[in-house]
Amino acid sequence: MKKLISLTTMLFLSACGDAEQKEQIDKTENTKTYLSEKVTTGTTTNSQSEIPKADANTISSLKESINKALSDVSCGNNAQCYVISTGSNPCGGASGYAVLSTKTSNQEALENVSKEIIRLEKSKHALEGTMGICQHLVEPKAMCSSNQCIAVESDREVY
Repeated sequence: MKKLISLTTMLFLSACGDAEQKEQIDKTENTKTYLSEKVTTGTTTNSQSEIPKADANTISSLKESINKALSDVSCGNNAQCYVISTGSNPCGGASGYAVLSTKTSNQEALENVSKEIIRLEKSKHALEGTMGICQHLVEPKAMCSSNQCIAVESDREVY
């Protein structure tokens, strides 16, 4: 009798698991369909925001403006050096950093460029379902050494 009750209970519980798995599979398929439709149309709209389709050429041209600023990072003191993010990692955080100089570049303009790159790359990752290795980078500090802005590990004292 105990074996019969145990067997009945096991069958009952396994049936519940199958229903939950089917529901999860249905949700996954619905999500894939939703994302596919949004990638095809180029934008997605919800009650909070619109995610633009990120154009690779636009992102590339924005990154080129950062690369131009990297060609001259001369400085006279530490206060002239600063760090910006150069992109968005699919798992979150920055995909890289650039150390620049206020002596040779417009800090405010390049910070705005950085924000736009991050915004476009985040939307690209969301729309395309991009995956990454999920390695989070630590933002370096910047200092002036030999009249050039350089990156310094965060835990090292900058003087």
